[in-house]
Amino acid sequence: MKRKTIPVVIVVVVLSVFFLLRGCGGSEERAIRRALDELVGRVALSECEDMVRAGLRSRRIGDSFVDDAQISAKTYGISLRGRQDVVTASLRVRTQLDRFTLEISGIEVSVRDDAQEAEVYCAVRVDVAGMGEEDRRYQEVEMSWSKTEEGWKIARLETVEIVRRPPHL
Repeated sequence: MKRKTIPVVIVVVVLSVFFLLRGCGGSEERAIRRALDELVGRVALSECEDMVRAGLRSRRIGDSFVDDAQISAKTYGISLRGRQDVVTASLRVRTQLDRFTLEISGIEVSVRDDAQEAEVYCAVRVDVAGMGEEDRRYQEVEMSWSKTEEGWKIARLETVEIVRRPPHL
């Protein structure tokens, strides 16, 4: 009986350690990736929204940012300061466009040693339609994330100029 128990205990201990280490290592990176996925879902727009729905969705988009977030897209002449600017800009876009989709790829996450801040670099494809026009844009983005009591939030988002479409989009 004891001969069979020892291998079972060893297997259970090894598997427990494996899953514990797997769960701890990179959990902050996974949390950031999950927050980024949630933001992509919040941003998605398949039809022009009424003011009430657009307002609610815009507020949820704003929840992905810290209060004093900074957004800079120099290529497009956009500069936003603070969560409220993000909500206001989102509301304006959501009531003017018929479709807005965001696809993110090539995500690189670097969590600082204190696990309270992180840098994220990724490629973005944006498809928009509205006012009789359609457009597709490719952009690379750098973001700084901060860990708050509510989870990971974007503190800074800045576009990076690119010469050509990234091969992974």
